[in-house]
Amino acid sequence: MKIIFALFFLIAFSYSAKAQYYEEILMDSLQRTVDNPGTTDADRIYPLTSLSRLYVFQGDSVKATEALSRARRLALREKDSKYMIYVYDRELNNSLNQNPRKITLAYQIIDSIYSAIKKTSDTEAQAVGYSVIGMMKNDINPEYDLDDTFKSLSLAEKLPEK
Repeated sequence: MKIIFALFFLIAFSYSAKAQYYEEILMDSLQRTVDNPGTTDADRIYPLTSLSRLYVFQGDSVKATEALSRARRLALREKDSKYMIYVYDRELNNSLNQNPRKITLAYQIIDSIYSAIKKTSDTEAQAVGYSVIGMMKNDINPEYDLDDTFKSLSLAEKLPEK
């Protein structure tokens, strides 16, 4: 019995160490993209929101907030509102992961996503926006009718295969 427990513990520890190693590689890669002088500001937005998410998972709220704030500043400078959808997605997740959940703030962010969807002509960004809204509305209210999720799927079907 002790051998089985020890084996199980080693396997679990090994898996945890590998997951942590790959997370560090991902974070390094995202940081290199952000720090690369050849990267445009628009191309820094998504990596910054991803870094923010990973910092939240690690429990580093200071770095998470810094990355998200920088992404927001860069997205506000862009003409196309599709970049704000990525920032709003992260902010929406943050508002719902707080304790207590900030439902009013979540719906304000959802309204901002709707506004960003209307202002962009990028079909992929619109699909992402509706998908985010659908998932969050379903998370907030399990009786939600999934209308936004279906809009997302409808838009995604129109996208060319990449």
